[in-house]
Amino acid sequence: MQIYKIGLSLQIVKFMARIFCCLAALGAAACNDGAFIEEFLPEAPSVTLDAQDSRFTVEFEAGNWNIDYASGSAAILSGTAFDAEGNELGSARGFEGLGKLVYETDSYSFDIVRRAPDRLEIVLVENLEDEAVKIEITVGNEIETEKIRAMLQPTPKYEIDRVEFDWQNFQVYDERLMLVDSFTVDNSGSGSAATVSVTPFRDAAREIVFTDMSGSSEYDFKLWFGEPLPKVRIPDVSDGKPVPQGPEVEFGSGPQKLGCGLDPGHIETVEIGAGLVREVHVYLITEEYRVPYTIHATNPFNGREKTSSGTLSSTRPYDCFVIALEKTGQ
Repeated sequence: MQIYKIGLSLQIVKFMARIFCCLAALGAAACNDGAFIEEFLPEAPSVTLDAQDSRFTVEFEAGNWNIDYASGSAAILSGTAFDAEGNELGSARGFEGLGKLVYETDSYSFDIVRRAPDRLEIVLVENLEDEAVKIEITVGNEIETEKIRAMLQPTPKYEIDRVEFDWQNFQVYDERLMLVDSFTVDNSGSGSAATVSVTPFRDAAREIVFTDMSGSSEYDFKLWFGEPLPKVRIPDVSDGKPVPQGPEVEFGSGPQKLGCGLDPGHIETVEIGAGLVREVHVYLITEEYRVPYTIHATNPFNGREKTSSGTLSSTRPYDCFVIALEKTGQ
């Protein structure tokens, strides 16, 4: 009987040992599984995107992470979140679940797309800067965070498709006087007349100005189109009416000088009578016009479109007028 009891005790011990081993194995598996889940991205990648390879997919070990934020040059970027059905949700910060985050700055744009719990796609939409832009995407959970670094290389600039002029509001102003020089001639101590010569066309030029009315600047135009700025054809005037096929000029907001066909060496004279003091005024006679315009441009890389509207003005000198006036205050 004593031997039987001992044998029974040994069986119980062996049974208990088996249960302990199973529990230990389950505990170890749970611990290992916890460690696996915590390391959702063992090695965060650094990627480069350009016009040829504009997408990159990051594969995760698990799906227990959220997109905290995206940052540019030392600043968190503002983005807009959309759910998987394309409905706008608001701010992109702290995004959970599946969907798309859209980031737009003045010079570059990119998307972050999460179509599956363990996948993240980075999409370069455009980079109009002349150099690469660095961004960081911070993902994480309550235990750890990781940073995915991406380099956005420059993409193609926009190209002007067409320029539309509003001919119904084309306005012409002819025979306008532009004062280009004035000076005093003191002939009070002379008993004979003095002849004064001037060259009114010495610096004469046609001036072209694009005045933007849509909030864009010359910096924006250079960002969109690059340098030098693209050329567009502007109208001329004949018999007070617009002629569409005029000269080509650079599109931009700064004044541009064009030749006007006048001889810079042309001389005009004016006579100042004996004993007189006169003020000589030199004028150019100009033809001016103003016309509203709209520029339509497309990006060949992503198909995006831009428009810019404003007023084009042209001032073209074609003659001169010189006069000697009695000096005021005498």
